[in-house]
Amino acid sequence: MARASQAGAVRVTLQRLRGKLEDDPSDPTLLQTIPGVGVRLKSEPPPV
Repeated sequence: MARASQAGAVRVTLQRLRGKLEDDPSDPTLLQTIPGVGVRLKSEPPPV
């Protein structure tokens, strides 16, 4: 049970972080989720 609540906390934290950092949180360009690995912050900003 604790593991499920930790996963939920991580998911909510990432959602809030994307909301603050991304122009469009539903189409993230700065925070990239890598399945089975984790999340990474892209080092180069997207082209304007």
